Amino acid sequence: SRTNPTVGRVRRVAVGAYHQFACSPAARNRNRWDDMFGTILKKTFWNTFDHLGGLVLLNLAWMLLAVPWLIGGLLAARALAAAYGPAGVITGFAATLASVWLSPGCLWVLSVCAAWARYESPDRGAVWSMLRERLLPGLWLSLVAGAIALILGVNGAFYLRLGAPFRWLGLLLAGVMIWGLVALLAIAFHTGLQLAHDRNRSVWHEVKRASLYALALPLPTIATGLGVLLYASALAFTQIGVPLIAMSMPAMFAATAEREILRRLQPPSERDDEASGREEVRTFRDIIRPWDMDR
Repeated sequence: SRTNPTVGRVRRVAVGAYHQFACSPAARNRNRWDDMFGTILKKTFWNTFDHLGGLVLLNLAWMLLAVPWLIGGLLAARALAAAYGPAGVITGFAATLASVWLSPGCLWVLSVCAAWARYESPDRGAVWSMLRERLLPGLWLSLVAGAIALILGVNGAFYLRLGAPFRWLGLLLAGVMIWGLVALLAIAFHTGLQLAHDRNRSVWHEVKRASLYALALPLPTIATGLGVLLYASALAFTQIGVPLIAMSMPAMFAATAEREILRRLQPPSERDDEASGREEVRTFRDIIRPWDMDR
């Protein structure tokens, strides 16, 4: 039987539109970013699988180093909650989060996890040298980030309490403070990861570069940051995960995600999309038959 000419024209138009959409640069870029998240999860799993014992030891050491920051954050959150209510609780949580993330212990864990995410094998001396290198930068970065978060949060809580006739002005200024707090957390997040991945540049250079990444990549930053926070919260909820893996495993996820995200930003002439897949060729079947692993 002969095909209806109208149906044939519609079919040709539909096929042409499909190929134009599927083969467009925007579609290729979208597929590249969609594949990235699967790669991040796969590499995070196998990096964790390969270094599980080291991650437990790192987390135990981090717990000892983070005690002053955790106690200080708890006391600050209680004081702010008593003074400003819910706004004070949010301020204390944000300040503690930024300060702990940039503390020396956390930067050390991130640096070790970043090396493992690059498939490097640092020896014991290299691991301890990472802690020495990040001791002073972590001290002043955590203090500065925590102080800025407190200033923004307290100002926002103050503006929220403004009454008539300055109510709308107070809400506007409080919104500015909230967005400033969000920007600070995003910059702190990338700063910690950039210091972990690139140990040869100055701290100020990494802060500037982290600011650009936070502004240029809002969605990947939010997705990765929330993923780290939810991952750590789920592990902490088990209670036994707090001393064992509550910090080191989310750090491995963050370091792996940062490396893959920034790899997608390289110019096409320098980027090798297939190289990322060749780094990790194992599948979940290798868990059942570990003797067949390629690595």
